[in-house]
Amino acid sequence: MSVTSILPLSIGINVTVALPGATLQPFAINNLCLISSETLTTQGLANLAAGPGYLVYNSLSAVQVDWGANSETYAAVSEILDQPFNPLSGNGVVLVYPQQVPGTDTFTTSINQLLNLTSAGGFIPVGFQPSYADYISAGNAAQNTDLSVNAPAGFIVVAPTPLLTDVTTSYTATPPGLGSLALQQGLTRLRVVYYGGTFPQFPVANTAGAAAARVFAAAYAGRGFSTNFNGVATCQTLNWKQLEGVSADPTITTTIWASAQANGVDVYANVGGPNLPKILCSNGAGAGDWFDNVYNLLWFQNGIQVAAYNSLASTQTKIPQTEAGMTVFKRPLRNFCAQAVQVGFLAPGTWTLPETIGVPDVCESNIEQYGYYLYSLPVSEQSTAARLARTAPLTQIAIKYAGAIQSASIVINVNF
Repeated sequence: MSVTSILPLSIGINVTVALPGATLQPFAINNLCLISSETLTTQGLANLAAGPGYLVYNSLSAVQVDWGANSETYAAVSEILDQPFNPLSGNGVVLVYPQQVPGTDTFTTSINQLLNLTSAGGFIPVGFQPSYADYISAGNAAQNTDLSVNAPAGFIVVAPTPLLTDVTTSYTATPPGLGSLALQQGLTRLRVVYYGGTFPQFPVANTAGAAAARVFAAAYAGRGFSTNFNGVATCQTLNWKQLEGVSADPTITTTIWASAQANGVDVYANVGGPNLPKILCSNGAGAGDWFDNVYNLLWFQNGIQVAAYNSLASTQTKIPQTEAGMTVFKRPLRNFCAQAVQVGFLAPGTWTLPETIGVPDVCESNIEQYGYYLYSLPVSEQSTAARLARTAPLTQIAIKYAGAIQSASIVINVNF
């Protein structure tokens, strides 16, 4: 007997494939952007016109074509890419944004223009020296959150200066010291760096003064914006690091270093010998913060935002406003905290603040065991208005920095 027809399985069993929703990629914190006032070559202008409004570099040859080997832009990108760890090793790129109206557009205006086009975690001026007011304006913009889709939690501004008064002078002076002024206003994302040395390997225009300070700042930032946050124990500190192709600043004395420590200015000095240059970072005598803390926390803040968004956007149905739903919502946040431990930003330790979050014993136990603790207020305690607005209960995260050993005291006990 032959089979005349076969009924499909779908008459009783229907299978639908549901793919996850579109998600955001992590914020490109290691995209380092130079804001340049210099003039592009004819080919550079053509390349700019054919692109998205800015130029992207991962090799020095393209920079020479666009800006010329005698430009400060070339010198700055050269120093960035010369560092063994640089934005490229951190999955970033070097961007150069030509000022639309050099001499008229401010540093802050140009930063905002770039952020309307793409994202960047750090900015440096090239070819011009911003005024104090412009630096402070850029620092305030960097400190603010929710700026745009391309800088959801702010960014870092590297502010080079060749003036010793920016290291030694109080914010009450006229003119004020830039380091002290940034510190007094709490602008931890405005990283003031002083350099009084020279760059003899570059053309005369880049040898000394403000141009040399800016080229040094490029090398400094190139080394700083280099952590691969997908690795294991890849977090770094800039303190005690040597920069390739950069000579120590001969103007740094113990007195100047003391002022730099007090006023939150980073410098580059010989330490322990005439040919042992090292970056010396300051946290403003405790009132400011170390570069790596600021940089890592910016990455962490942006990462938590992206993880929370992806938690909501990737579900095909909905996350219910229940305790089970909050567990689903917090899972990507918890995974990101674990990534921060893996990379070396956070670490298990003892919670030393008098206040805790959530359940005190559980908070302290989680910090000791994991280095982080997530807590959300019970859904049952939400107001009717919050439930109608479909707002998640407040989620709090306690984290413990891994910190870094940057100094030590050693006692030698002798027995005869």
